[in-house]
Amino acid sequence: DLQLSSFIAGVDYNVPVTGNLMFNLGGQLRYGTKTSEGSFYNVASGKHTTTLFGLDVPLFFNYTFPITGDLKMTVLAGAKASYGFMGKTKHEGNVLGISGGTEDDWYDANGMNRNRFNLSGITGVVFSFNQFRLFYDFSWGFLDMDNNDNTKTAISSMNFGLGIEL
Repeated sequence: DLQLSSFIAGVDYNVPVTGNLMFNLGGQLRYGTKTSEGSFYNVASGKHTTTLFGLDVPLFFNYTFPITGDLKMTVLAGAKASYGFMGKTKHEGNVLGISGGTEDDWYDANGMNRNRFNLSGITGVVFSFNQFRLFYDFSWGFLDMDNNDNTKTAISSMNFGLGIEL
């Protein structure tokens, strides 16, 4: 289970379908990282740092409900295609005072051998006040990201954020 803290920057555009129903298309650059540490009775310790950088292309329908003059709530559902440009996990450890480390490339056949491409379902809600947006979305991965064995490794994400509508 990999939960990353991420920074996402992107643009999107709502294409009117009918009334308050829109079709949204856009692109986002995503950079995420996570570090976890552990130790075993002061004999051994380790640290793992994972860093991922990629492109997300969300395509979804959204419907806006006016709440007051300036406040709106929008619900969304659709799909997201993702491509990983870079993925690395760095392992550092110390056993009885002897230190060492390795680094695995997520997408290298000699490393972790993960798929670069992912397809996810996405759902969420956005609250808009004037040009400011507060959003939450959840995406669940459909594709097996691990080429190494018979188990399915899907990548899902939960995002909270603030945005500005230009």
